[in-house]
Amino acid sequence: MKFVRLMFFSILLIRSSLDIVFSTLRLDGNGMSPGAVMNALIILMGVAIVIQRGIRVLRTPLIVWLTYLVYALYSLARSPDPFEGFRLFLGLLSTFMVFTIALNVTGSRRQAETLLKCILYSSIPVAVFGIIQYAMINGFSGRLQSTFEHPNILAFYLVLVLTCIFYVRHLGMMPRAFPARLGRYAYLALLLVFLLLTQTRSAWIAAVVGFALYACLANRKLLIGLVLIPPLLLVPAVSDRLSDLGSNGSAQDIKNGVQLDSLSWRQLLWQYALIDSNDARVVGKGLGSFRNNSQFFFPLEATADAHSAYIQTIYEMGAVGLALYVATFAAMIIAIRKIDHNRKRGAIAIALIAAYLLESYSDNTIYYLSFNWYFWALIGCHMSVCLRDRYAQQIFMRDKQIA
Repeated sequence: MKFVRLMFFSILLIRSSLDIVFSTLRLDGNGMSPGAVMNALIILMGVAIVIQRGIRVLRTPLIVWLTYLVYALYSLARSPDPFEGFRLFLGLLSTFMVFTIALNVTGSRRQAETLLKCILYSSIPVAVFGIIQYAMINGFSGRLQSTFEHPNILAFYLVLVLTCIFYVRHLGMMPRAFPARLGRYAYLALLLVFLLLTQTRSAWIAAVVGFALYACLANRKLLIGLVLIPPLLLVPAVSDRLSDLGSNGSAQDIKNGVQLDSLSWRQLLWQYALIDSNDARVVGKGLGSFRNNSQFFFPLEATADAHSAYIQTIYEMGAVGLALYVATFAAMIIAIRKIDHNRKRGAIAIALIAAYLLESYSDNTIYYLSFNWYFWALIGCHMSVCLRDRYAQQIFMRDKQIA
């Protein structure tokens, strides 16, 4: 267990810096990369944890998740591209293993704090390279992506890191000395600037909705912070990304030279995908089939990703798969509400899940492996903290009754 914990923490510390490295070393455009070795290592460590510990805690959420994974594996039999489907399945399996490992290696407060510090410290090289990229490579223009393959992945990762900063504050991990607090606020401001520079609208919306949800659940006085949104809309990096929304058109319009914004392009893609999958609405066309089949049903691209976890899931695994996918998150939220007696801490975790679900509406979050690992590591750590506190409370109440 000690070896697994050390390896897991080490992976969390460096994984955010490796996306661009793995992409460069990939054998071909869509083939395997050295990241597959790290993925296999996570799966093996997770299997060792499951064999040793089983699923004695959080039984319902884990059973729902395992059912989703089994159905995903079953759907491979219908896939026109089994290799792509199996690679996607391994990614889904590794995220389950990350959650399982995080849940089991953070049994003490010190271990939980170490995991959270690894998530926070993993953002430092991302921030340093982000400054270098934007100032020296991009020339203070364009979208920031830092060490990730796409600006959207960086944006979702930043939302998670910002959430983690607030989370550790509620655990009392942050030093209270003025220089430390000043440094924390400065770093927080830097990450917020980075989030704006990614120009990722879905991440901005997810961050605002997550903050509003947290305020509603934990402290409604914080809703006054939403007054900062109108001034932000005047920032050119924000206003320019929002002003081009709302254009509509057909595939023929695009061929005739009509320019569509990215959301309208996505909606057109989703429309074609849903029409093509109408004959397999219940069970889907097989895991990994969307990218392969898009060359036949979408006239604007040779191949295209779904740009929506929900559209991809209903296309590949049907209504059954989509129900199981959503149920994994719903089960986690229900478990948090049930076992976490710290309202503010629980509100942060629920807000993070809500932000993830919003981000998944218009992006390929299923494929963003490194981001998924950090997300589920944080949720797994939170669940472990809740279970430890509940167990301590039960011991206290038992001892009190005996006395």
